[in-house]
Amino acid sequence: MRAIMAETLRRQTLLVYLALALILTTGLAFRVLGVAVRPGLDHDEAMHLLVATCNQQPYKQVLAQYQSSELRTTSIAEWQEFIHVRNPLCFGTIASDLREWEVHPPLYLWLLNLWMSLLGDSLFAIRCLNVVVDVASILALFYVSRDLLGRKYALLAAALYALTPACLKISGQARSYALLVLCNLVALWAILQITRKPTAWHGWIVWAWAVSIGLVAEYMFVVVFAPMALYMLLFFLKRKRLLWKQFIASALIISPFVIGIAWLYWQQKNYAADYGWSPEGRHPAAALLFLFLDIAGGVKPERLSDGFSLLVANVMAVGVSVYSLWAIKDRGIRWLFLLLFSTTVFGPILFYTLGLSPPWAYGAKYQSTAVPYIILAVVYFISRLGHRRLRVLAALILMGSFALALAFVIRFKAAEANTVISPDTINRLPYAELVIIDIAPEYWGMLYPATSSWPDTQRVLIAGQKKLLRGAALREAIRNKGSILYVSDLWHGDNTINQRHQILSLLQSEFDTLSPESTPSPLANLRCLTGGVYQVYFFDRHESSQLTHGHIESAALKPEHVGAIP
Repeated sequence: MRAIMAETLRRQTLLVYLALALILTTGLAFRVLGVAVRPGLDHDEAMHLLVATCNQQPYKQVLAQYQSSELRTTSIAEWQEFIHVRNPLCFGTIASDLREWEVHPPLYLWLLNLWMSLLGDSLFAIRCLNVVVDVASILALFYVSRDLLGRKYALLAAALYALTPACLKISGQARSYALLVLCNLVALWAILQITRKPTAWHGWIVWAWAVSIGLVAEYMFVVVFAPMALYMLLFFLKRKRLLWKQFIASALIISPFVIGIAWLYWQQKNYAADYGWSPEGRHPAAALLFLFLDIAGGVKPERLSDGFSLLVANVMAVGVSVYSLWAIKDRGIRWLFLLLFSTTVFGPILFYTLGLSPPWAYGAKYQSTAVPYIILAVVYFISRLGHRRLRVLAALILMGSFALALAFVIRFKAAEANTVISPDTINRLPYAELVIIDIAPEYWGMLYPATSSWPDTQRVLIAGQKKLLRGAALREAIRNKGSILYVSDLWHGDNTINQRHQILSLLQSEFDTLSPESTPSPLANLRCLTGGVYQVYFFDRHESSQLTHGHIESAALKPEHVGAIP
């Protein structure tokens, strides 16, 4: 009998891990496909890559030349060199650049530098670092859920995470969010081990290193670190006679990282002051406080009436989730999950519903902290359904819905992949002897991805908001050109609009495409991957009807081919 039971258990275990392998393979396939349909760099990735490749200082020096000299036309190859790793393992340079120009900790950028040094600097290779990390998060969530609910529901949790559309953004962007998720889940798993075997050293050591790595990987990790640290402190105080060695050891591991990160953020206070609304003249310390409040959210009560239906839907979803998490039998773990759910899910939903736009209330920052706890709440809800067939049906419906949603998101990404930052779109645009890129050079995160997409032989004229207003210099630069593409940035409001009108008037007077009285129409409105918009205008001396007001003739690229915005 024992032999039969052992064989049955072995087969069940084998089936579970075969199912887990299938889930991991599916998650990997979706993430690789999601990376494959991303066409080029976005603004946030550009900021990270300039630091990770140790090109921040050289890039700033080139920009300084553009800001201090007259207009000049150069080859795009000068700008594309910044995508390559300048110095492998330049960890000191990365940390120094972060202190001066960024508000992020260094660990992910160190890993990215090492990854690019080993595997190359193609965009696909760069983003595959996060693919690997996020697949590891699927495995980590399986083990967390197994300790809470057993293997069947652990498979469901892993499958839901593998098929969650939001994870495409986490794993498909060369940022630190995937590492944040992994550290979050590993730390949570370690806490579960500690609650079962309080005196076992491995749980304390794993937890200490997981939260330490999380703190130096992404500043948003504080959203999960704070409730975890509070729980661990209370857990220790109840059993301090037994656990003082373990607690002190974990504190000794974490403390240098906390001190180091605090020192780094203080070094970044000047950049943080700019981010924290410094134009209002706040002291740097006050600006840091406002930066935190911006991350944590603020209140705009006037949005309550406008978003009432959204508020009701969110309250219902949060209510169901809290009811589900209340099913956790262990009282301490129950309150830990409720606290983590509140800080990562409920808080941002409430802020967003009230009309806020703090950085963590939307996008990958929010998703990377909230998604694991949303999935755990969903799995707990399914586990509380009364009938087995009902639970199976709910699980199948959810998995099918997630898979369809994920497939739709991938297809949508492929459909909108042709942006001005995509080399594919650049190749679809009409050939021009000169490309005028009207993007402020000092806003380096914008210029880098835009320029790195053009062919390296393309001649470009790059200048900022005030540089191109020198009409005589610009007229001289374009006088002998047969065709020109003008790429105008729509991110900076009235100043950019006024500049665009002046440049268009000058181009219009130099070319025969339009009468001086008419207003040129853009060839296309193109989306930047992070939500910005560019307008592209084409002028050709040899095609007098190339651009006409209100429509585009056959020689020009149709807007629908490049993601036109109505």
